[in-house]
Amino acid sequence: MQRTPPKSPAKAKKGQSPAISSHQSKTENTEDVNITVRSNKRRLNTPPGKLDDSPSKQVNTQPVSCTCMDLKHELLEMLTSWKIDHDNRLTMWKAEQNAMLSSLSKDVSELKVQCEEIRKTSIELDKGMTFINKSYEDLLKRVVNLEEKKVENIESVERIEKQIQDLQLHSRSATVELRNVPTKDNERTEDLVSIMSGVGKAVDLEILESHFRDIHRLPGKPGLPRSIVAEFTSVSRKHEFLSNVRRYNKERTTMDKLNTHTIGLPGDKKPIYASEHLTASMRKLFYECRQFAKTHKLSCWSLNGKIFMRRNPEDKPTQIKSERCMSVFSNTV
Repeated sequence: MQRTPPKSPAKAKKGQSPAISSHQSKTENTEDVNITVRSNKRRLNTPPGKLDDSPSKQVNTQPVSCTCMDLKHELLEMLTSWKIDHDNRLTMWKAEQNAMLSSLSKDVSELKVQCEEIRKTSIELDKGMTFINKSYEDLLKRVVNLEEKKVENIESVERIEKQIQDLQLHSRSATVELRNVPTKDNERTEDLVSIMSGVGKAVDLEILESHFRDIHRLPGKPGLPRSIVAEFTSVSRKHEFLSNVRRYNKERTTMDKLNTHTIGLPGDKKPIYASEHLTASMRKLFYECRQFAKTHKLSCWSLNGKIFMRRNPEDKPTQIKSERCMSVFSNTV
């Protein structure tokens, strides 16, 4: 088997290396290749940048210069485009920041206005609170003064009521009252004197018309017997009359106590009650005391316009001046 030997490379020119010669031949066959090829190695003593100016050793660099200019233009265009884009973005960012700052400035201005209004309102509120506090202090002083005057007025009213009550009791010191006595048609003073005389006869006490200073019936509700009020000429005669009535009732049973049949009045048998002629307030208190005495099995009576109460006959009587006194007496019972 025979092999064809490879073609021998062309002989290099004198003074030129085979490799460079081969590369140069390839370069000559290639059209418009933008590569600068040095024909010979730079000598050791040749300074940089200084090349051999011989025509045989120069290479055509015009295509390379064109390419650099194109690259330069492209870079300039890229930089110009980037600068324009950057400027546009910077302008937009500045516009946004200016708008934001303007909005913030507007908000801050509104906040300042609101803060000023709040400050003014706070000042007005402080003034109002000061005025209210002052008014409250004035009202408090007035209330305290009114309370003090109220206490003084209550004490004064109580003193006046006591004085009036004492005057009324003094004017009624010789007066007695008969309750639950039926009313007679066309009743006259003589009829009332006759009733009192009948009571005196029943309790063993002589009573004449001359023993009375005045005698009459009190106003009352229609259909109910009105009380008879008889004023004796002396307080001793009054005490004697009431003492005999109490003794008469005490010696008899409930059914046989002083009643209408005892004094000779016609009609149904009704009990008759004799007591001192008290004032309206004392009469109400005396009624409550009697009810209380019945409930707690106490003794209750009036003497010289005063109300007394006790539990046992040997106990000391307790004077009842008001409902409060009765409640205190209730606690002691």
